Amino acid sequence: MKKFTYFVTKNKSFTLFITVLLSRIFGAPFLFLIPGKGFFTGAVTNVCCIIIELFLILFYKSIPKLLSLTILLTELTVFCVIQAAATGIVCGMDYCVISCIPALFLFSSEKKHPVALKAYIYPFFLCAFTYITYIKLAKISPSQLNLPAHRYYIICSEVFFTFFCLFTLLYGSLITDSEFRRLAKKREWFLKETDYIVKHDTLTGLMNRRRSHQIFNALSKAKKTDNIDYAIAIFDIDNFKKINDTWGHDAGDFILKSFTKSVWDQIKEPAKVGRWGGEEFIIIFPEIDEETVYKLENIRLKAIQTPIEYNGQDIQVTATFGIASSRKYDSPEAVLAQADAMLLIGKQNGKNRIVVSQDF
Repeated sequence: MKKFTYFVTKNKSFTLFITVLLSRIFGAPFLFLIPGKGFFTGAVTNVCCIIIELFLILFYKSIPKLLSLTILLTELTVFCVIQAAATGIVCGMDYCVISCIPALFLFSSEKKHPVALKAYIYPFFLCAFTYITYIKLAKISPSQLNLPAHRYYIICSEVFFTFFCLFTLLYGSLITDSEFRRLAKKREWFLKETDYIVKHDTLTGLMNRRRSHQIFNALSKAKKTDNIDYAIAIFDIDNFKKINDTWGHDAGDFILKSFTKSVWDQIKEPAKVGRWGGEEFIIIFPEIDEETVYKLENIRLKAIQTPIEYNGQDIQVTATFGIASSRKYDSPEAVLAQADAMLLIGKQNGKNRIVVSQDF
């Protein structure tokens, strides 16, 4: 069942062609059985339509979809006009022709098609509909309508054209609805992907500075309304320029990704890790306690204890951390500036350590 559904969804026009062809083949013998020159003309026209539909099915993949649909609907419209002209009886053909206009729109709604093409097709359908309506409104004698052959023809035609109208519009609507649902899911995925790209660093996958500032605003609000203190740590990789000069910039990028991942893997929500710029990164602790600094030191020690392997070579990487809290500062930017000052002290005093603000 799933395979059938997938095939029908992926081969919309093909399914329509098969259905119309089968219904024509089914009705062909009945048309030949009805006596009268006019009905014989309709039967021959029906055979020609079967040939055209077989052609559309055989060359389904090589003919553009909109062109094949246009050929099908045009062929159906011509069949209706010939039938009406030959027999003088409409039998639902007007509804069939008028349904071709929304049907063509429904089946072509998933792509942008030339407006000029539709501008030529729609007037053709409208002219055919006008002609058939004229025949429908023409006076036909009751004795002619009461002929058994005519009654038989009217019943068969009404069934065929009603089925075709309903199937075409229903199937086209379902396919269009399916396409709109697919586009809606694609749009939702695209928005999520765009939102992720806007808020995250492309190299490391960590949140970027833009996202960090959004969190800063939330921290500032929580501090003012609920008096919740927070902490911000900033760290960078020691001697990173030397790594780039020795191993190359590809190695530098690999070190950044690997080291920050080892830090990120140890961070638990609601704490956040972000790239501040270059080889500098920040860790945001929305809530702090007496264990915060010790947790950060454990994270640092675990991150530096295992060398990073690059192209078969072990590279020992260390980092210096500075951390400050909001207990005596009014804004996250001030806290970050204090943490950055602690980072500078750590760099000046041997690196590979964590320096805590005295105000922490």
